[in-house]
Amino acid sequence: MNSAIRKVAVFVTIMFALLMANVTYNAVARAPGLLADNRNKRVVDDEYSHDRGAIMVGNTPIAQTKVAKTGFKYQRVYPKGKLYGHITGYYSYLYSRSGIEDSYNAPLAGNDSSQFFTRFVDILSGRKPSGANVQTSIDTRAQQAAAKALGNRKGAVIAMDYTTGEILALYSSPSYNPNLLAAPKITDQEAAWQKLTTAKGAPLKNRATTEVFLPGSTFKLVTAAAALESGIHPDSLIESPDELKLPKSSHVISNA
Repeated sequence: MNSAIRKVAVFVTIMFALLMANVTYNAVARAPGLLADNRNKRVVDDEYSHDRGAIMVGNTPIAQTKVAKTGFKYQRVYPKGKLYGHITGYYSYLYSRSGIEDSYNAPLAGNDSSQFFTRFVDILSGRKPSGANVQTSIDTRAQQAAAKALGNRKGAVIAMDYTTGEILALYSSPSYNPNLLAAPKITDQEAAWQKLTTAKGAPLKNRATTEVFLPGSTFKLVTAAAALESGIHPDSLIESPDELKLPKSSHVISNA
């Protein structure tokens, strides 16, 4: 073998090695990231061909999948759209997803690592793959009360169970109807997105989780609770001196 042929052989071998290394890197190292990328339309198309899990409040689905009449095989629907819009988020072919639809996409789509055995059994039994349901801690009455209290005003309400940290209500106003972004027609999704992104009050913004608000007089909750426990009622007269001398101390607190 002469020198020129040897150089070409070495060059071709190196190129094949680099090609195989790149294929291996993309197929192994980058695979999880590519599968999770919202811009990967192959993954999105595959998701729309399977029954996606529901998002639940108690025994009631606030986001679920139904068989589509046109377009894709399945369509996402939100029975109580605006009431839970910022909790469920939206699941849109054009505009990806948000809220629980995004943060719990893997189990909802049936792609979570914990669902490997279920997927394996489905394949062996010939059943169609489906996603898992996501159960929330939201209380319907608390959520409705939060929405009613805010009305048309801009703001947010979050109610928690202080013993467990569970979220009982999470409402942001103005809200929006995620059904508009999950419409079966692409043109309807485009029109809804244009309207929502330019609407007054920024309804797509979740003020409960993305905005920063001053805490206000939060300690008044403590003093109010102490007053109620002491038997004070709305008609009670309470002394309010300009200064309060602390017991067993020379310090004085001004009533500002």
